Amino acid sequence: MEAMAQSWTDDRMDDLALRVDNGFAQVDRRFEQVDRRFEQVDRRFEQLQQEQREFRVALEQSSREAREELARTTAELRGEIRALGDGLSQRIDQSNGGLSQRIDQSNGDLSQRIDHGNGGLNQRFDELQRTLIRASFAAIFCLIAGIVTLIATQIS
Repeated sequence: MEAMAQSWTDDRMDDLALRVDNGFAQVDRRFEQVDRRFEQVDRRFEQLQQEQREFRVALEQSSREAREELARTTAELRGEIRALGDGLSQRIDQSNGGLSQRIDQSNGDLSQRIDHGNGGLNQRFDELQRTLIRASFAAIFCLIAGIVTLIATQIS
């Protein structure tokens, strides 16, 4: 029993302490690696957030420009319609007979042209909206895929 007590003295205790210190040093190095990976992930998330902000700003600008273009086009069309209407009114006042029928027909054609033009704009806006929704879903999917990849690399 005495021999066993003496065997745990200086040399063996120093060896044990050295092994414990080496084990903790290895754990510290591993934690440093994990910390670096988390820093990389944080940078990736910040980059994605920045890209999302930039996309949102660009989307808002595009929407604003599209609304302005629509307002300008509408104002121009209204001005043209008003001018045509005024001109037609003068002709009616100066003319006799079947002129009223011709004017009504012209107004109908003009209305159809305006309706057709607005339909094209509506289709463009609808397509823009669908594209933006698809892009948003793609960004969300990429973000989720990045998170899942990060978690998978941390687990393994």
